[in-house]
Amino acid sequence: MAKAFRILVVDDKKPVLEAMKDWIEHNYNVANEDYRIELLLLHVDVLGEENEYQISVKTFEKLNEYCQKPFNLILADFGFVKQGINTIEELDRLKVLNPKCSVRELIDRIILNPSHIVNDCIRHPKYYKRIKKQFVDFKGNLYVYTYIPSKIEREYTSADVRKNVTNKHFPSANILLIDARKELFNNSKFDGKHDGEYYPFLISKYLSKIIHIEIAELTIRKINEVKDQFVKLKRNNRIVTITTILPSIIAGVFIPSLFTSIEKGNYTIAIAFLLMLVCIVGALTLLPRWLESTK
Repeated sequence: MAKAFRILVVDDKKPVLEAMKDWIEHNYNVANEDYRIELLLLHVDVLGEENEYQISVKTFEKLNEYCQKPFNLILADFGFVKQGINTIEELDRLKVLNPKCSVRELIDRIILNPSHIVNDCIRHPKYYKRIKKQFVDFKGNLYVYTYIPSKIEREYTSADVRKNVTNKHFPSANILLIDARKELFNNSKFDGKHDGEYYPFLISKYLSKIIHIEIAELTIRKINEVKDQFVKLKRNNRIVTITTILPSIIAGVFIPSLFTSIEKGNYTIAIAFLLMLVCIVGALTLLPRWLESTK
C-alpha cells in the first residue's frame, strides 16, 4: 500500500496552483517504496486597501482544514499581493506620494509574506491552535520560492532578508529559499506580460524535482534507521550469547574446581580460581558498555 506524502503549497497566484495540479506527479516509487502525493493547494487571498492589506478569513478556513494532519513538506511563495495590483507600478506610485519613505517601507505596504499568515492568524483564535501546531511549528523543510525583480533586489527583497524574515516566524522549520530569477531564468529579466504562462509551468516542474529529492532522502533515512536497528539487534544478541554462556562455564567448571581445591587443601590454586572468577564477573559487567561504545 502506498504511503501518503502530504505537501502544502501556499501561493496567491491561481495559475501557479493550477500548474501544480497538472505537472506534479502524484505517485512515486523510490527503492521499491510507493508514495502517494497528497497535494494541498492553499490560495492566499489578499483583501483591503493601501496600508490595510490582510489575508482573508477563507484562507485561514482552508489552512485550518489542511492542518488536520501533519505535513511532510511545505512549499510557499514569499510575496502575496492583492489581485490586480502590479507591484512595480504600485511601488513607483507610492514613491511619488511618500518621498521620505525607504523602498523597503513601501514594499511592506504592498507585499505580504508568510509572516503575515502567522500574524494575521492570531486574529482568528478559532483556527490558530491547529494552524500553529501543524504550520507555524512545522519542523521539516520549508521551501520559500520567490521571483525578485532586479529593480528592487538590493532593498528589502534580497534573498537573505526574505529567508531571515521567514525563519523568524517559522523558527522550527528548515528554511530553504529558491530565488526563481536566478534558478529558473539565469538572472535574466522575466517578462511577466509575455511570459506569464511560462512561469507557472517552470516553477511547478522545479518544485516537482524538489519533491522527488525529498522523497528519496526520506527513503534513505528510513533505510539507515533499519540498518541502525539491525546493528543494535546484532550487538544485543552478542551480549545475550556471551552473558548466557559464561555463567554456565562458571557454574560448570570454575566453581566445582574451586571447591575441590579447597577440599584438597590446595589453597594457592583455590585463590587463583577465585581471582579468575572475580575477573570474569567484572568483564561481564563491563562488556555491555564496551559493545555499546563500539557500535
